[in-house]
Amino acid sequence: YLCMDTQELESLRHEYSEACNYLRHYSSLRFAIYTVYFAVLGGLVAIAFGLLEIKASNSINVSRWAKFGGLLVTIIFYRHERLCELNIKHFQSILKTLESRLGYTQIRSKQIKYFRAHQTTAILYGTMILCWIIAILKDFGFL
Repeated sequence: YLCMDTQELESLRHEYSEACNYLRHYSSLRFAIYTVYFAVLGGLVAIAFGLLEIKASNSINVSRWAKFGGLLVTIIFYRHERLCELNIKHFQSILKTLESRLGYTQIRSKQIKYFRAHQTTAILYGTMILCWIIAILKDFGFL
């Protein structure tokens, strides 16, 4: 840290700042994904479980397709969540490396005692996937 010239130091500080921006972006995106997911989920649940009146002659098929749609949407959103988590880990790794060169400790000193966000999210999406599978199996008379 002390052996760097001013230009190299400023370059590392700028890189650190940009990595922090990306980390904040993907952390915020995770919660934006929840908002969209729950909005879409609300519509699919209303259709799948008859909370809305369906005026089609094949309302059972519409309900079944909504359940398959709920499963598919949940899997897709979970995949997006995992991509966010991979990007977050990537930028945390970059930040830790830069911190050791800059003498910073913001990321390196953070201690996590309980569940991390991606663990609780995996439980949430796993539970939703299981619920959709059970609903589909019940609909076809397998349960």
